[in-house]
Amino acid sequence: WERIRVVRELMPETRLGFITPGMRFMAWERAPLDVMRLALRCVVRNGIDRVWVAESMNDVETDLEIARIAKDEGAAEVLVGLVYSVSPVHTDEYYAGRAATVAASPDVDVLNLKDPGGLLTPERAAALVPALLAAAPALPLEVHTHNTATTAVQTYLEAARLGASFVCTAVRPLANGTSQPSAEAMLANLHGEGFEIDLDQDALDEQSRYFTELAARLGRPVGVPLEYDAAVYRHQLPGGMTSTLRRPLAEAGMADRWDDV
Repeated sequence: WERIRVVRELMPETRLGFITPGMRFMAWERAPLDVMRLALRCVVRNGIDRVWVAESMNDVETDLEIARIAKDEGAAEVLVGLVYSVSPVHTDEYYAGRAATVAASPDVDVLNLKDPGGLLTPERAAALVPALLAAAPALPLEVHTHNTATTAVQTYLEAARLGASFVCTAVRPLANGTSQPSAEAMLANLHGEGFEIDLDQDALDEQSRYFTELAARLGRPVGVPLEYDAAVYRHQLPGGMTSTLRRPLAEAGMADRWDDV
């Protein structure tokens, strides 16, 4: 809570976000409803104003229940994320039906297409983004993917061309690899496509300098683009899970086990 308060004090005009995978808070197990309400109350009270709900099985009823609680507890903006996957089940119709249900809720401000595995391709976005926009025309669409398979920049450009309002990026030292595309590269590419983006380039450069220097001080790596690897589409290992697993294995002296994972 203290860290959230410090960030809020230092960034008073920036919308701070918090993500919850449905009915869970800081654990893999489902939490009781009263625990989720208390958690969201504390999150908002300490400075979070953007709550992002993304139930991994696309259980929209759970998504909307958390969205309602977040709004009740004072969240200024609530996103509901539909988690992308590749299977015979995950069709355009599957996502459009859930998007329509989300759009009918008065508690949702943004529809989010969440691709934790970095599996979304420009070709797939070309069909899916219009389907989501048609199913939820009143909601802005945010697209979130990882650069794990190296296609995220092209996917974002295609989504923007088709009408997506937001794409998720990271400053360059924290970008690429299994993270998001870099904000710097994405900004340049969007400008090249003719988009106008209201973003402070000097502030962006300052953030990148800070994290580059911090990484050097701490002996940590900075983000590096990966080479294309078709195996990513077969394994569907989420980008956040990649970094989550690497660190405890290394700390336990079992870094060699990463290849087994």
